[in-house]
Amino acid sequence: MKKLAVFDFDGTITKKDSFNELIIFQAGKIKFWVGMLKNMPTIISYLRKKTTNAKMKECLFNYFFRNLTKTEYQQLAYDFANQRLPELIRPNMQKIIKKHQKEHTRLVILSASFEDWLIPWATANGFQDVICTEYSFRSNQKGI
Repeated sequence: MKKLAVFDFDGTITKKDSFNELIIFQAGKIKFWVGMLKNMPTIISYLRKKTTNAKMKECLFNYFFRNLTKTEYQQLAYDFANQRLPELIRPNMQKIIKKHQKEHTRLVILSASFEDWLIPWATANGFQDVICTEYSFRSNQKGI
């Protein structure tokens, strides 16, 4: 029987939350913090457990990526997966993943992260399956 290893992504494989890092990758640290301050009512509502994590992420996603088309966002996410994500991976997790690969273990990521940066990274790193968050754009117009 083949072995199965299922991993969470943010905080398990990575050192930091990849969603926040994607925003910083796109907007820079100053615009990141300004955006967080502008969205503080939603963030506080989440911290007080009155808003779900999904709703908070949707709010932040809409705020930071509202001026991108679907194609522009997908390119940004792909670039992030290749340029920034490798720096966020915990070294000990790289060793664990490689050990599982040598043992021909089926590797799966189960994450609330978005598909557009997670799938390219996971595929490049030997994962067979990714279960993650999908989003929807209004065609290829600017805005989500």
